[in-house]
Amino acid sequence: MIIKDTDNNLCLVNTVDESNNVLLKLNLNYLKQYSFFTGQLVTFKGKNLNGNELIVEKYECLYTLPFNDNVKKNDFVIEIIQNSSNILKTLSNDSVVIFLGCEISEDIKKWSYANKSNKILHVPTLDSINTINVFPQPPIYDDNIHIEKLSNPCELELNNNSIFINTLPVIDEIKENEVLKNEKCNNQIKCAQFLFKGDELDRLIAHLLFQASFCPVFPSRYNIEYDDKILEQKIHPDLYIIRSEKFPLFVRQSGPIHVINIGLGNCKINQKDGNIDVFNI
Repeated sequence: MIIKDTDNNLCLVNTVDESNNVLLKLNLNYLKQYSFFTGQLVTFKGKNLNGNELIVEKYECLYTLPFNDNVKKNDFVIEIIQNSSNILKTLSNDSVVIFLGCEISEDIKKWSYANKSNKILHVPTLDSINTINVFPQPPIYDDNIHIEKLSNPCELELNNNSIFINTLPVIDEIKENEVLKNEKCNNQIKCAQFLFKGDELDRLIAHLLFQASFCPVFPSRYNIEYDDKILEQKIHPDLYIIRSEKFPLFVRQSGPIHVINIGLGNCKINQKDGNIDVFNI
């Protein structure tokens, strides 16, 4: 795992034999292209000449997980609600409604009883007023049986689509902690070929997907309970719903995976005939 020492140098800590108190400084001078961040799991190849510095020659940071086995992906509409004030007038019938963080009012509870054709979910967020400000977060339970309570982060299946929801601003943290070098190179390392084939957002999304963690940055500026059983991703999703403060709404595709930024407002995600759009409501 990559961390920074007191002099702000990138260092490697050994997470295999638990000798985490020994830092190995990374000498990256001979690399033309790299994109690293603190907390990242990376495999390095190089020379350790004096015992405390690794002269890096190659690296690998893309680790593949299994994908969803369901081939058929049916159409759906998801409405993301982060501000529930006067929202009942805009909600559609027969859609999936996900309330993120906002309080479920009595009017919404009555609406959920009357609209049983809608699948209604509630996911807590770190800025929820009635939750502990620690990630990951357990579900918020109440007596309404028509609203399904989920954790943050969470995994769900909708019409044969595997969906992740994670409201921790993960790509914002990766961006804040990224150490980058991108010089012209005739003999690219395979990992660099993938990371630098698109723009900045493509690169950040690649890091998010291939680190296989719901909280890839360490240390995080948020309160994190580090439990690998909860934070580790077991598969690649079909859709990964995230919340970024630094980027506008977007849908980006990386291989078969669609990453969707819902921002901080209410929005609608529409999948039809294999195409996915997201827009404010």
